Amino acid sequence: MDYNSAHNLIEEIENRNDLGIVKYSKYKAWPLIKYHLYFALLKYNENKEDSPIANSSTTNKQSFVKSVIKFPLNIFRYFVYSLKYKNELSVLLNKVKKNTVLFIDVDDVLYEDKIDNKLYSRYISPYIELVKKNYETTLLNVSSDEKSSEKSDSPYYFNIQSFIDFSVIKNQLRKRNDVQLENFDLISNSIDDKRYKELVSKSFLESQLKKIEIYEEIWHLILSNCKPKAVFMSCHYGNLSNYGLLVAAKKLNIKTIEIQHGLSLGVMYTGWNKMPKNATYEFLPDYYWCWSLFDKISIENSRGSSKMFQPLLGGNAWFTKNILLNINNDSNLELNKLIDNNKPKKIILVTLQHSIPTSEILIDAIRKSNSDYLWLIRFHPRDYFDPEYRKNYIEALKEFKNIEYVNATKANLYPLLKQINFHITHHSAVSVEALAFNIPTILLGNKFSEIFEKYIKAKLFQIANTSLDILNIVNSDLPCDFEKFNMFKFYSSTELPIDIKNILQ
Repeated sequence: MDYNSAHNLIEEIENRNDLGIVKYSKYKAWPLIKYHLYFALLKYNENKEDSPIANSSTTNKQSFVKSVIKFPLNIFRYFVYSLKYKNELSVLLNKVKKNTVLFIDVDDVLYEDKIDNKLYSRYISPYIELVKKNYETTLLNVSSDEKSSEKSDSPYYFNIQSFIDFSVIKNQLRKRNDVQLENFDLISNSIDDKRYKELVSKSFLESQLKKIEIYEEIWHLILSNCKPKAVFMSCHYGNLSNYGLLVAAKKLNIKTIEIQHGLSLGVMYTGWNKMPKNATYEFLPDYYWCWSLFDKISIENSRGSSKMFQPLLGGNAWFTKNILLNINNDSNLELNKLIDNNKPKKIILVTLQHSIPTSEILIDAIRKSNSDYLWLIRFHPRDYFDPEYRKNYIEALKEFKNIEYVNATKANLYPLLKQINFHITHHSAVSVEALAFNIPTILLGNKFSEIFEKYIKAKLFQIANTSLDILNIVNSDLPCDFEKFNMFKFYSSTELPIDIKNILQ
């Protein structure tokens, strides 16, 4: 299904109902359901019967005999995991100062840049640097892959797995009755097309919510001891640990702020204008740190009278750092050599997304383009979700000499944007970043055009449905009045905005 159709279907569900009554125990579950339904709709193939369905369940049925045999072993494991997690938690709490500002690390793989010979995350590191000018900060990583010595901001590690193992066994020993997801039929009954009614199953969601309960418990222990002024994160949705953190923080009246990490105009960010009766959604952060005035205004307008997930203008700290330091890496230097040696007439950057089929119109445009055009192909840095897409593109590109993808993928983006003439993508956030360098974007087809509707109306982005469309735009050098659209560009600041300082008081 295309983005527009998925967006409209979800919007219709929200407009028809008070989704606050779709509950699992104390949780209002719509934000979790919305996430899984949205991405299931995007992946749904109308022509295939085996389209992806979030329909797995973690429930394991076992015989009475097996459960009796397993009981003594579980008692032993219960005490082992209990001692282990309590020891790990004690070490963590002794290190973390109280009344600090907590930053939650997403994943080690996000440390793909290098500053002063240390790994660095563009998504979180520059924001820590900005906040710690005024406040004590702590970076907390709940993964178990300890590489802190290599990072610019060394986080405290807490291996959450011991607590998860302990909690699972505890629930088994207590023979806890399964809680049901209430009023789930409200959602399926709001979907008129029967093909989409069972894309997300009740049993799958209940298994997810059980895990969130465990994460909430451990985060409540951490936050109630640390008593942070606020918690910053990146990309709350789809992350069960973050959902648990959000619930715990709300109970303890600790503010939560999500930092923009890409396009903010999808259904996970815009909307939320219909608050559930007498409450808010536990699975949403309190605030959203926006990169541009356009992001802030667009999200505010979509909220209506709702005060949920309020947008704040904070700016893009990674962009600001790059402008000040002009950060190049080895791949940038290699591309500079390539450009100097070949002196291409035009340089076109293509940013690709995983889980999208190879664009035939793009391949055909490269084939038909002038030989003195240089095409820089930038693969998605986290394409381990769909490793085949990169392999398929490399196979399709092997016939061309005027392309480069190894260094284009690894290069620091901002120095690269200073050198190009056009940017091409399906829906990459690079399209928004390119505006800061007055670079127009060509969108590959209409599928994601609704996300960029205002950019298209402002004539900053063009849509290409054929290879000829791509070449016509690239060859035309269409003038753009970028000064007229400064609201789309990144806000740049070396100091914390006053509204974020107010939150941290």
